[in-house]
Amino acid sequence: MSVKTYLLNLISRGGQYARNRGSVCSKISRNTGSGKSNTIAHILQQIFRKEKNYADGAKVILFDVNGEYHKAFSEKLTTEVVVKYYKPNMEEKENIKGAFYLPYYLLSLDEWLAFLMASERTQKPFWDSVLQECFKFYKIFQENDQTKIYVNYFKWKIRNILIDIVSVAENDTNKITMAQGVIMKCKDIIAGIYGNNELDEFLEKIGKKCEINYGRNDGRLFTYLTGELSIDEESALKTDSQRLKPGEYFDYKFLKIAVDIVLLEEEAKGNNRIREFTSTMISRLNYFLENPDCDFMRENHSRYSNEKDYLKKCFGISGKNKTSQLIIIDSSEIGTDILELTTSVISRMIFDYRKSKQGDERRKQPIHLVLDEAHRYIKKDTEYILKDNIFERIAREGRKFSLYLLISSQRPSELSSTVLSQCGNYIIHRIQNDVDMKFIYSVLPYYSDDYTTKIKQSVPGEALIFGNCVPMPLQVKIHKANPDPNSDNCDISQEWFYKETIEQTK
Repeated sequence: MSVKTYLLNLISRGGQYARNRGSVCSKISRNTGSGKSNTIAHILQQIFRKEKNYADGAKVILFDVNGEYHKAFSEKLTTEVVVKYYKPNMEEKENIKGAFYLPYYLLSLDEWLAFLMASERTQKPFWDSVLQECFKFYKIFQENDQTKIYVNYFKWKIRNILIDIVSVAENDTNKITMAQGVIMKCKDIIAGIYGNNELDEFLEKIGKKCEINYGRNDGRLFTYLTGELSIDEESALKTDSQRLKPGEYFDYKFLKIAVDIVLLEEEAKGNNRIREFTSTMISRLNYFLENPDCDFMRENHSRYSNEKDYLKKCFGISGKNKTSQLIIIDSSEIGTDILELTTSVISRMIFDYRKSKQGDERRKQPIHLVLDEAHRYIKKDTEYILKDNIFERIAREGRKFSLYLLISSQRPSELSSTVLSQCGNYIIHRIQNDVDMKFIYSVLPYYSDDYTTKIKQSVPGEALIFGNCVPMPLQVKIHKANPDPNSDNCDISQEWFYKETIEQTK
């Protein structure tokens, strides 16, 4: 039996088999070149091409890691089915309809820490302070009297840092040395934000109070800081009280300045190794700020007001799912760590959205995530950059909220066993790697030795199907997708001896 005939039977019935096939997580395993991409493309094409009863209520989001599926869905499936194509950092010359953005301000604190490769215990409070400080500077420069507020707040910050130094340092020499270092760094910070004569003069006056004679300052600096400065405490405290909420916009251009200020605050409190502990984190921040790979994340204005607005505008996930049925995100040109972050953030936002539904709404408008080359971002727990593997949560709990996974991988042994064991349906192409075979055998409850020979002897295009979608395991030949995905192997002889081939055809 062909998989085309069987799947069309399932779709036509609308009965228990069809419900079981779509309402649990599914897994496609194979080694390279055995037809995995064709299988995914063929299944989706048949679902959306069904006459008179096409899947207009579907919402399928496909993470295309190798850039294969644009070709398979370049032709219109039906007049009613809408396919959207996105690509991060897209060049104008590329034949893709939509540039993809993942705004940095939609990342949660944990997702930021994962991207920056920070340790949660020691660096989470530091980065939280950085984000909050960045938000405060962004808000300052949204005010009508921004210069006045900015100057007053910065004076207040510098004063507090210097008072901490005076309180912590053991002797006047150390106090003055540290204070002079802070003054020099503050001059650089001010130059990076917004040059101001009043602040320059303020720092010069403080510098003059840092005089030391025979190792003594005699309290001149402390007296100036605590009694002679003119600072609007109420205005400074009002600015300092502003808090960044999850998903709220802030300008990333203030991040480095915020880092410098928080570093000075930590050092003033006696944390002298803070720069050493955060060196990797700051290097990753520079990568985010300067590397072209992160262009699609550096959204310089508030295009989306919050996560729900992002899901609605980008994926059509809202009260009406019919705005688009299939969304393909071509992530073939972004690095592995950014790929892992991107898929995790999008999946987390969708999962949170589905969890917010109540009662019967949870069972309406299901969403399917198709994870191509899943071993690249659904890794075993010890190798996952995020402490909370969102895909494991979706695999365990997604069914309750009508959120499902279709996982495709050529290396199942590198996948999270939690995710793999939660799958209810399996399409296994040829696998000859014993490590992968043993792993599949260990996690699948109804796998037997009889299947091993069939799987190893399969030719490209053949597969073994078992799980809730079929009454018994079936070995099938999967029809060619039309159009097929851009996943054909290179014809080496044709490329090497093309001149000879041309002459023979004359």
